[in-house]
Amino acid sequence: MEQKDESYYIERILDGETEYFSVFLDRYSRPLYTLVVQIVGCPEDAEELLQDIFLKAFRNLNRYKGECRFSTWIYRIAYNTAISATRKKKQEFLSYRMMERVHQEAEKQTKRKTRVGWAALLISALALVGLGVYVLTFYLEFNFADVMPQMNVRQDSSLFGFYVYIALLALVLLGLDYWLRKKYIWK
Repeated sequence: MEQKDESYYIERILDGETEYFSVFLDRYSRPLYTLVVQIVGCPEDAEELLQDIFLKAFRNLNRYKGECRFSTWIYRIAYNTAISATRKKKQEFLSYRMMERVHQEAEKQTKRKTRVGWAALLISALALVGLGVYVLTFYLEFNFADVMPQMNVRQDSSLFGFYVYIALLALVLLGLDYWLRKKYIWK
Protein backbone atom coordinates (compact mmCIF):
# COMPACT_ATOMS: atom_id res chain seq x y z
CA MET A 1 0.00 0.00 0.00
CA GLU A 2 1.44 3.34 -0.96
CA GLN A 3 1.46 6.43 1.18
CA LYS A 4 -1.05 8.02 -1.19
CA ASP A 5 -3.49 5.17 -0.57
CA GLU A 6 -2.91 5.37 3.17
CA SER A 7 -3.65 9.10 3.28
CA TYR A 8 -6.84 8.49 1.26
CA TYR A 9 -8.09 5.93 3.79
CA ILE A 10 -7.08 8.14 6.70
CA GLU A 11 -9.06 11.07 5.29
CA ARG A 12 -12.10 8.85 4.79
CA ILE A 13 -11.86 7.52 8.35
CA LEU A 14 -11.50 11.01 9.78
CA ASP A 15 -14.58 12.05 7.77
CA GLY A 16 -16.59 9.44 9.66
CA GLU A 17 -16.32 6.39 7.45
CA THR A 18 -14.75 4.25 10.17
CA GLU A 19 -15.24 0.99 8.29
CA TYR A 20 -12.13 1.87 6.23
CA PHE A 21 -10.00 1.29 9.30
CA SER A 22 -10.43 -2.44 8.59
CA VAL A 23 -7.97 -1.94 5.71
CA PHE A 24 -5.27 -1.06 8.25
CA LEU A 25 -6.35 -3.94 10.48
CA ASP A 26 -5.93 -6.39 7.61
CA ARG A 27 -2.68 -4.86 6.47
CA TYR A 28 -0.85 -4.49 9.80
CA SER A 29 -2.28 -7.13 12.16
CA ARG A 30 0.20 -9.89 11.33
CA PRO A 31 3.42 -7.79 11.29
CA LEU A 32 2.47 -5.87 14.45
CA TYR A 33 1.58 -9.12 16.21
CA THR A 34 5.01 -10.53 15.32
CA LEU A 35 6.72 -7.42 16.66
CA VAL A 36 4.76 -7.41 19.91
CA VAL A 37 5.30 -11.14 20.54
CA GLN A 38 9.05 -10.62 20.16
CA ILE A 39 8.95 -7.87 22.78
CA VAL A 40 6.56 -9.32 25.37
CA GLY A 41 7.26 -13.00 24.74
CA CYS A 42 3.70 -14.17 25.37
CA PRO A 43 1.22 -14.73 22.48
CA GLU A 44 -1.84 -14.14 24.69
CA ASP A 45 -0.48 -10.83 25.95
CA ALA A 46 0.47 -9.89 22.40
CA GLU A 47 -3.12 -10.41 21.21
CA GLU A 48 -4.46 -8.14 23.96
CA LEU A 49 -1.82 -5.52 23.25
CA LEU A 50 -2.58 -5.66 19.53
CA GLN A 51 -6.16 -4.64 20.28
CA ASP A 52 -4.88 -1.78 22.44
CA ILE A 53 -2.50 -0.70 19.68
CA PHE A 54 -5.21 -0.49 17.03
CA LEU A 55 -7.52 1.28 19.46
CA LYS A 56 -4.81 3.87 20.21
CA ALA A 57 -4.12 4.30 16.50
CA PHE A 58 -7.81 4.79 15.77
CA ARG A 59 -8.33 7.28 18.60
CA ASN A 60 -5.22 9.25 17.69
CA LEU A 61 -5.58 9.10 13.93
CA ASN A 62 -6.26 12.84 13.84
CA ARG A 63 -2.73 13.37 15.24
CA TYR A 64 -1.12 11.58 12.31
CA LYS A 65 0.39 14.39 10.24
CA GLY A 66 1.69 12.40 7.31
CA GLU A 67 5.32 13.40 7.93
CA CYS A 68 6.25 9.71 7.92
CA ARG A 69 4.64 6.62 6.51
CA PHE A 70 1.59 5.35 8.35
CA SER A 71 3.37 2.03 8.92
CA THR A 72 6.18 3.86 10.75
CA TRP A 73 3.66 5.70 12.90
CA ILE A 74 1.67 2.60 13.86
CA TYR A 75 4.87 0.58 14.44
CA ARG A 76 6.01 3.26 16.87
CA ILE A 77 2.70 3.00 18.73
CA ALA A 78 3.07 -0.79 18.83
CA TYR A 79 6.65 -0.64 20.06
CA ASN A 80 5.91 1.90 22.80
CA THR A 81 2.81 0.00 23.95
CA ALA A 82 4.69 -3.31 24.13
CA ILE A 83 7.63 -1.77 26.01
CA SER A 84 5.26 -0.09 28.49
CA ALA A 85 3.44 -3.38 29.07
CA THR A 86 6.75 -5.17 29.63
CA ARG A 87 7.84 -2.56 32.18
CA LYS A 88 4.51 -2.73 33.96
CA LYS A 89 4.65 -6.52 34.09
CA LYS A 90 8.20 -6.40 35.46
CA GLN A 91 7.14 -3.92 38.16
CA GLU A 92 4.18 -6.12 39.08
CA PHE A 93 6.50 -9.12 39.31
CA LEU A 94 8.95 -7.19 41.46
CA SER A 95 6.12 -5.97 43.68
CA TYR A 96 4.88 -9.53 44.07
CA ARG A 97 8.38 -10.79 44.95
CA MET A 98 8.84 -7.95 47.42
CA MET A 99 5.52 -8.71 49.10
CA GLU A 100 6.51 -12.38 49.23
CA ARG A 101 9.77 -11.47 50.97
CA VAL A 102 7.96 -9.20 53.43
CA HIS A 103 5.55 -12.05 54.21
CA GLN A 104 8.43 -14.49 54.75
CA GLU A 105 10.23 -12.02 57.00
CA ALA A 106 7.03 -11.45 59.00
CA GLU A 107 6.69 -15.20 59.48
CA LYS A 108 10.30 -15.41 60.67
CA GLN A 109 9.73 -12.55 63.11
CA THR A 110 6.59 -14.23 64.46
CA LYS A 111 8.40 -17.54 64.97
CA ARG A 112 11.33 -15.74 66.57
CA LYS A 113 9.02 -13.85 68.95
CA THR A 114 7.27 -17.09 69.87
CA ARG A 115 10.56 -18.82 70.65
CA VAL A 116 11.81 -15.90 72.69
CA GLY A 117 8.50 -15.80 74.54
CA TRP A 118 8.76 -19.48 75.47
CA ALA A 119 12.37 -19.02 76.54
CA ALA A 120 11.40 -16.03 78.68
CA LEU A 121 8.63 -18.11 80.25
CA LEU A 122 11.11 -20.88 81.03
CA ILE A 123 13.60 -18.43 82.51
CA SER A 124 10.84 -16.85 84.60
CA ALA A 125 9.78 -20.25 85.90
CA LEU A 126 13.35 -21.12 86.86
CA ALA A 127 13.77 -17.76 88.56
CA LEU A 128 10.55 -18.34 90.54
CA VAL A 129 11.80 -21.75 91.65
CA GLY A 130 15.08 -20.16 92.78
CA LEU A 131 13.15 -17.45 94.62
CA GLY A 132 10.99 -20.10 96.25
CA VAL A 133 14.06 -21.99 97.51
CA TYR A 134 15.52 -18.73 98.79
CA VAL A 135 12.34 -17.83 100.66
CA LEU A 136 12.02 -21.35 102.07
CA THR A 137 15.62 -21.40 103.26
CA PHE A 138 16.08 -17.91 104.69
CA TYR A 139 12.69 -16.52 105.58
CA LEU A 140 10.77 -19.63 106.54
CA GLU A 141 13.87 -21.39 107.89
CA PHE A 142 13.03 -24.56 106.05
CA ASN A 143 15.35 -27.44 106.94
CA PHE A 144 16.07 -29.86 104.11
CA ALA A 145 17.38 -32.45 106.63
CA ASP A 146 13.87 -32.86 108.06
CA VAL A 147 12.34 -33.45 104.63
CA MET A 148 15.02 -35.78 103.25
CA PRO A 149 16.36 -37.86 106.15
CA GLN A 150 17.64 -40.64 103.90
CA MET A 151 20.27 -38.31 102.38
CA ASN A 152 22.08 -37.85 105.69
CA VAL A 153 22.14 -34.09 105.35
CA ARG A 154 23.62 -32.33 108.37
CA GLN A 155 21.75 -29.48 109.99
CA ASP A 156 24.22 -26.81 108.96
CA SER A 157 24.53 -28.06 105.38
CA SER A 158 21.19 -26.61 104.20
CA LEU A 159 22.92 -23.34 103.48
CA PHE A 160 25.58 -25.15 101.45
CA GLY A 161 22.89 -26.97 99.41
CA PHE A 162 21.12 -23.73 98.78
CA TYR A 163 24.26 -22.09 97.43
CA VAL A 164 24.98 -25.08 95.21
CA TYR A 165 21.44 -24.82 93.86
CA ILE A 166 21.79 -21.09 93.25
CA ALA A 167 25.14 -21.61 91.52
CA LEU A 168 23.69 -24.27 89.22
CA LEU A 169 20.64 -22.12 88.54
CA ALA A 170 22.88 -19.16 87.68
CA LEU A 171 24.94 -21.30 85.30
CA VAL A 172 21.82 -22.62 83.59
CA LEU A 173 20.35 -19.14 83.25
CA LEU A 174 23.60 -17.67 81.93
CA GLY A 175 23.97 -20.51 79.45
CA LEU A 176 20.37 -20.11 78.30
CA ASP A 177 20.84 -16.36 78.01
CA TYR A 178 23.99 -16.81 75.91
CA TRP A 179 22.28 -19.37 73.67
CA LEU A 180 19.21 -17.16 73.13
CA ARG A 181 21.30 -14.11 72.35
CA LYS A 182 23.46 -16.00 69.92
CA LYS A 183 20.56 -17.72 68.18
CA TYR A 184 18.00 -14.90 67.95
CA ILE A 185 19.53 -11.52 68.63
CA TRP A 186 22.99 -11.60 67.10
CA LYS A 187 21.84 -12.75 63.64
